Amino acid sequence: GKPSSNKNTNVDNFDAKTATNKQKGNYGEIKSSDNLLNNQSLKEAGFDLKPVGKSAPSGINDKIVKGIDGLYENANPNSNIKYVIDEAKFGSSQLG
Repeated sequence: GKPSSNKNTNVDNFDAKTATNKQKGNYGEIKSSDNLLNNQSLKEAGFDLKPVGKSAPSGINDKIVKGIDGLYENANPNSNIKYVIDEAKFGSSQLG
């Protein structure tokens, strides 16, 4: 497949056993965003997602930004689904 993005997401050296909560949170957001933007199965299901607002962290050590992790607009004009909201969690973390 194609590379996930041009941005240096710096997740190759991620180790869940030694990572801080901040690093785990950023890792989850990076991987989730990459999946929504590049997953071939989603594209085949009619999703052509474009990020709206803040972008995913560029690395696991980025400062935490409060709020919804991701908001994406579906650029496919033939889909009834116009927006996707993403909230990534790591391990046993809960929503809310």
